Amino acid sequence: GQQKFGEAGSGGKLKLSIEAAKQTSRNVVAAVNAASKPVADIDAFLVIGSLGGGTGGAGTSVCANVLKEQFPDIPTYGVGILPSRHDAKIYRLNASSTIQTFTRETDNVFLFDNDHLNVGLPEHHPQTRLKARY
Repeated sequence: GQQKFGEAGSGGKLKLSIEAAKQTSRNVVAAVNAASKPVADIDAFLVIGSLGGGTGGAGTSVCANVLKEQFPDIPTYGVGILPSRHDAKIYRLNASSTIQTFTRETDNVFLFDNDHLNVGLPEHHPQTRLKARY
């Protein structure tokens, strides 16, 4: 998504993100083949992404699919970061849409919940109250 959308991302638009990810999928295979370690020595792939946004939600599934097709004997695992319940509705809808695809394209997916981890900024997560200490 970086080449197509810059640092702003796709604004949560999954269809645009899927097309952008597909256009750069050859880069994934090229990076694996250019690694200092031979492909035969790779134990597994790990694809990590935020599932709420368009770029991460779409990109994780496309990347995992490319790895699975090009290197079928190497397992592909996924790590998905779920949006907070305080995030915009579009991000929560994107995550629910992308989890099934990401799960289908990987051998196993590990999901992390931002609310449970409590890593969000207080202005985005009103239940987190931080007091300034001087």
